[in-house]
Amino acid sequence: MTARNCRGHWISIALLVAAVLGMGAVALTQAKGFGLLDSLSWGAATFSGSFFINLAVVDRLGLIDRNAD
Repeated sequence: MTARNCRGHWISIALLVAAVLGMGAVALTQAKGFGLLDSLSWGAATFSGSFFINLAVVDRLGLIDRNAD
C-alpha cells in the first residue's frame, strides 16, 4: 500500500489537526473569559470547519485515491 492509497492515514491527520485547532479555540475563548457553552461552540465550529478544509486540501493535492479499496 502506497501513501496515495492510504485514505485512513490522511483522514486521521486531518482529524488530528482539526482536533488541535478545536481545542485551541476552546482554550482561547476560555482565557478571554467567555462562558463554557460559548467556548464549546467555538471549539466545535473550529473543529468541523478545519476538518473539512483539511480534507479538501488533501483531496485537492491528490493524496486520497478515490478508487482504492
